[in-house]
Amino acid sequence: MRPHSAWCPICFEDWKQNNQPIYEPLIWKLKVINVCPSHQTLLQTKCQNCQKILPQLSSRSQPGYCSKCYQWLGIKKDDIHDIDQYLLEKMSLKILKNALTYQQEEIGKHSLNLYV
Repeated sequence: MRPHSAWCPICFEDWKQNNQPIYEPLIWKLKVINVCPSHQTLLQTKCQNCQKILPQLSSRSQPGYCSKCYQWLGIKKDDIHDIDQYLLEKMSLKILKNALTYQQEEIGKHSLNLYV
């Protein structure tokens, strides 16, 4: 089981737009499931509004809404690509930062050897 909530914002939005019940399928609670089987998009684990990781259960929990800021967690299918692009760019920057840090450490080791 996943220690925190995960959800498909497209599912939430579709259900809301079609006046269907909003719920959290049990499959989203499984740690090994990271992609929505219906939309083939990554399950979200942070509120897109407040950036908080949400607990599985809270006294303020309401399916489809953030238990921290109370904002709607659904997103239209066209908008999910913006979030995926943002996450990809954020991950790319983190990889670049780690590579530069590693390179600086290696340069430091080699320059230290010149003075020994």
